[in-house]
Amino acid sequence: MLVSQGIAVQSIGFKKYLPVGDPVIVAEYLNRWGVDEVVYLDIGATVNNNEPNYDLIESVAKRCFVPLAVGGGIKNVDCIRRLIKSGADKVIINSELFNNIKLLENAANAFGSQCIIAAIDLLLRNNKYEIRSHSSSDYQSDEVDEWAKKVVEYGAGELLINCIHRDGMKNGYDINLLDNLSACIKVPVIACGGAGNPQHILELFKSTEVSAAAVGNYFNYVEHAPVILKSFLKKNNIDIRIDTEYDYLEHECDINGNIYKKNDNELYELIFNYYEPEVI
Repeated sequence: MLVSQGIAVQSIGFKKYLPVGDPVIVAEYLNRWGVDEVVYLDIGATVNNNEPNYDLIESVAKRCFVPLAVGGGIKNVDCIRRLIKSGADKVIINSELFNNIKLLENAANAFGSQCIIAAIDLLLRNNKYEIRSHSSSDYQSDEVDEWAKKVVEYGAGELLINCIHRDGMKNGYDINLLDNLSACIKVPVIACGGAGNPQHILELFKSTEVSAAAVGNYFNYVEHAPVILKSFLKKNNIDIRIDTEYDYLEHECDINGNIYKKNDNELYELIFNYYEPEVI
C-alpha cells in the first residue's frame, strides 16, 4: 500500500499517482481478502523531510490483523520505537541508509533484526541497475549484489527489492535480477514491482528463490484479488495458506485474475437446492 499525503495511491514508475482511497479502509479490505502481510510505504515522507504519520499508522494498525510493515520518513531509532508503539510489526528503511547505514545495526540491536527490512529501489537504465532513494530522485553507484550483502551484514532481517522500471507496468517481475539476488542473499527476499496478473506471481515463485511477492496495483482494482490469487497458486502446486472464510479453489479465472461465470446448470442448482438448517 503506497501512501501519499495520507491517501493510498496507485503508482506508475514513481512518477504518476492515482488515488485509491483511505489507507484505513484499504487495510481493512486487504485483511478480509486474505493477504499475509501489509506493507505500508509513505512515499512522500522522506522526499518532504517528514517523519512518519504516526496517528494514521495507528489507525491502520487497528484494522490490520496480519503483520504490518511500515516505511517512509524513518530517520533514527526513535522513529522506529514510535512506529512499533503505533502498531507496526516491522519497519522498512531505505533512503536513510545512504547516509547512515549504521542505523540498521542500531535498530537490530534495539529491536531484533526480525523486524528490520532494508528496501532497495532499483532502476534499470542503459542495461545497468541504479540503486535509487528518495522516491527514485537520488541514486548511488554501488553494485546491487554488494549493497544487498552490506545491508544484511549491518542487520537487515529481510530485503524488499523494488524494481522501479517495472512499477505499475503490469508486465511481470524482473525474474533474472530476483533470481540472482535471492540465490546469493541469506535472508528472506520480498519481490516488488510488476505484478499484473496471477501468472506473474506463479512465474516468480517457480523461477526464483524469493520468499514473498509484494503486490500493489493489482490488488487495488480487482475485488477479492488476494484470495483469488492464492487459490490460483495453490492449484498450481505452490504451498500457500488460505485462511479466509471463502476460497475460489473450485473456480477458474482468466489471465487477469477475473473469475469465470459458472455455467447455467450450476447456477440453477445453487438457486434451487434446499439445505436443511444446521442444528447445534
